Amino acid sequence: MQKSKTDAQDTGKELFKREFLITGKWKDDCIIVYGRLNDTFHEMEASARFSFPMLEILEMKGKLIRYGNGRDSDNTKEFK
Repeated sequence: MQKSKTDAQDTGKELFKREFLITGKWKDDCIIVYGRLNDTFHEMEASARFSFPMLEILEMKGKLIRYGNGRDSDNTKEFK
């Protein structure tokens, strides 16, 4: 018996795609966490640096790279 394809497995036109990347690493007795979201409508990244072992927030940054109708350098926003 052969399995049939579901709507999600169909090879039709893609309407939406979302990818996440999250990394963490040690550096100079701190934990650095970096995250990136990229989907059909948005692209953004965020990073944070924490002391160890107290986990005090030492630095946080975020950036909207693309949102709305597309990529535009005037639309790039940084948050600190």
